[in-house]
Formats: sequence, C-alpha cells, structure tokens
Amino acid sequence: MLALDEPTNHLDATTVEWLETRLARWPGALIVVTHDRYFLDRVATRILEVDRGKVYAYDGDYAEFLLQQADRLSAEAEAEYQRVSFIRREIDWIRRGPPARTTKAKARIDRFDAAIAAAPAADDKRPDTAALRLPSGPRLGSTIVELRRVTKSLGDKLLFRDLTLVMKPGDRIGIVGPNGAGKTTLLRTLLGLTAPDAGEVILGVNTRPAYFEQGRSDLRDELTVLEEVGDGYDYVDLPDGKLHVKSFLRMLAFPDSVADTKVGQLSGGERNRVQLARLLRRGGNLLVLDEPTNDLDLPTLGALEDGLTHFAGCALIVSHDRWFLDRVVTAILAFEDHGKLTLYEGSYSFYAERRPRPAPDRGSRPDRADRADRDARPPREPRDDRAAGKAAAPRKLTFKEARELDGIEDAIAAAEDRVTTLEATLSDPTVFKDRPTQVAALIADLDAARADVERLFTRWQELDTIHKASPR
Repeated sequence: MLALDEPTNHLDATTVEWLETRLARWPGALIVVTHDRYFLDRVATRILEVDRGKVYAYDGDYAEFLLQQADRLSAEAEAEYQRVSFIRREIDWIRRGPPARTTKAKARIDRFDAAIAAAPAADDKRPDTAALRLPSGPRLGSTIVELRRVTKSLGDKLLFRDLTLVMKPGDRIGIVGPNGAGKTTLLRTLLGLTAPDAGEVILGVNTRPAYFEQGRSDLRDELTVLEEVGDGYDYVDLPDGKLHVKSFLRMLAFPDSVADTKVGQLSGGERNRVQLARLLRRGGNLLVLDEPTNDLDLPTLGALEDGLTHFAGCALIVSHDRWFLDRVVTAILAFEDHGKLTLYEGSYSFYAERRPRPAPDRGSRPDRADRADRDARPPREPRDDRAAGKAAAPRKLTFKEARELDGIEDAIAAAEDRVTTLEATLSDPTVFKDRPTQVAALIADLDAARADVERLFTRWQELDTIHKASPR
C-alpha cells in the first residue's frame, strides 16, 4: 500500500504525468491526499471528501465525484428548504397557543420542536460561495510588457535565449517547464528585479505589477488574518466600489471564524491563502504569480480561478496545476530545449496536444499528393502469420475496400478538423464559466473525435498494407 500526502506539490507537469502513469498501473492499494484535479481524474477510483467534520465516499474519478457531490449538496439544500418551509407553515399555529391535550396536537408540536432542533449549527453550514472580484489597478497603457531578444544564463547554464514577447490587453499567460528551467528567473527578469544578459525589457508606464513569490515567509505571526490582509486598510477598492476586507476574505473561502485567528496559529496551506489574499487585496493591473496554487484547497482554487477569469488586467502565471491553467490562461509560454521558449495560444490541454514529443510509431499519414504514386512504392513485407502453421497468402483489395482506401484520406482530414474545432472550443476559458452544463458533452465529443481519428488511421494502415502486399 502507498500513502502519499500531496505528492504533486512542486513537481513539474512532465513528472506529474509520469507519476500518474506509474500509479495508474500500481497493483496495490493507494491512498492519496491531493488537490491536483487532473491527477485525481486519472488515478483515483474512489474519492473521500471531508466536509464540515463528516466524510463522504464517492466511487469513480474526479469528474464522477463532481456529479455525485452536486447531487448530495442539492439533496441537502432541498432538505433544508423543506425544513424551513415546514417551520414557516406551522409557526402561526404555534403562536396561537394550541391546546396540547390531544394526541394529535402533541405530535404536531413535537414535529415542530424537532424541526427547530434540526437547524444546522454554524459549523454545520457549508460556507457561502461568492464570486471573487479582484482590484485591477489603473488602466493599462498601450505598452504593458515587452521583451526584445532577451537572453539570460545562470552560471554556465543557459536559461533562455533571444526571447521576444509582447503582452496584449487581456493576456493571461501560463509559464510551464521542467523544474530548474528558469521560470522564476524569467519572472524576476520581466519585473526588472534581475538584469538580463542581453536584450531589453520594457515595462509600460501605466503597468502596476503585483508579484506573488514562491518564497512566502514574510507574514507577521502576531497579527490576525484580518489585520495581515488589510495591512492598515479596512476596505478593498474594486472596480464597482469598496468592499470590506472581511467580505473579501469570504470570497476566498475564508470562514468568518478564521478572520480573528493569529497568523502564527495557521497551517501551511492557510498561511499560503493569507499571503495570496494580501497580494490580491493590494491589487495591480499585471498579476505575476509564481506557483499560486501550492497548498490551496479546492474551494480557494475555484474562487481564484473565477477571479482571474474575470480579471480586467493581465497575468503571468507559473504553475504546474494543469486544471488551473486550463481554466484560467489564454496562452502557454513553454520552456523547451536549449534555451528556447515557444508561445502556444490557448489552454494547457491545447498546448499539451501540440508540444514537441517523439513521433508515434504508427507510420506516416498518407499524403494526397502520393495517391498517384502508391503503386510505385516498394511493397511492405507481408505479416508473418504462423498461428496455423503457414504464412497467410496475400490477397487483393476488394472493389469496396479499394473505394474505401481512395476516400480514407479525406475522412481522416475531416475527423482531424472536428478534433481541432472541439479543442479550440475547450481552449476558451469562458466556456467553463458561461456554458458549464455543456462542458462534459464537449469533452465526450472530443474523446470520440480523437478515437475516430485513431480508428481511421488504423483502418488506413490495414488497407494500405493489403494493397502493397497484393500480387501485381
């Protein structure tokens, strides 16, 4: 049995994907504490949720958990609605002082008393979820951030070379790469905290960065959470008006009871949330976040994702949380080999489909220009089938199979176009906010479209092999 506590924290995405593959094949039992939602989706077969002092069990992966959790919370809300409705109906009768001498009257009063007693205590109530709104700072100018052929090395190690980048209004760029590739150094170079070896960094005159660093040790333990986050201010300036700091903390899923707790009494994850809340309260029109999701619980992650998706400024985010990147970013800046960085427009999943990787060993796709030359190619060796004691004799394509082979290239192209269209739809972060009920169907359609491409490739290989091996 393996027991792992937050195994994906501080791991880069490639290592997490390797770990997922190994654990999915693990023959023994596995218990994992994690907030990595893609990890749960690909590894977990059963999920335990701790909610308000109770443990709830759900069979299936993270996607199935979300559906079952929604059903549970809906039933819970319906039961509370029915309890409150019953009290409202009965309270007038109780106020009239009914005689309690009859058995029916006593039973009715007992039911009323039981409904009152069943009211959830403060700790039993699920915290209200409010949409996180972030202060956006001053309006951005025509120049936000520009990098012009920037190069940076650390000792003898080249981190990035000739990097050119121009941020546009509304950009939320996720930065990914292996541990030690230079992601934090890139952020510090961009902010002017570290000088580049070559090239030029231009920060717009109206650009006001707010930097969330990985090393977050400057909290004051003697202050309360409210005092630390407020930092002398009672209100947060939002685009639509002022908001009290305590209400701002509620948006980040802080219970009211935590607001007056000393920072020194908090857990590591809670301290991380306080640091994030303090930075977001200060505001800025360019958020620069270095691993903001480490140690955050799922409610806080959801609130942060929602706030960033509707943020009026720009953001640069270093993160290995693939679900978070899929929800938030509009592009991925990826560290690749030999100091090269490449910008991929779209979500993390869109990037993952297109990042450089070894070519799959399934043969090359047929090219339309090669159709006329098919007979001129050297024939592939026929498959050696000795299950029956002798090799299978080559055969010719039937008329129907020949027609199928002639049209299969167009079918593959159409199937790939379908995949591209669905990927483009799912790469838009607003889809998850504005059309949440359609996301599951879109993902299922994408999986089916990809399977269709694989099926067509396999069928093309079968028919092409028969064609090449058939007697002339």
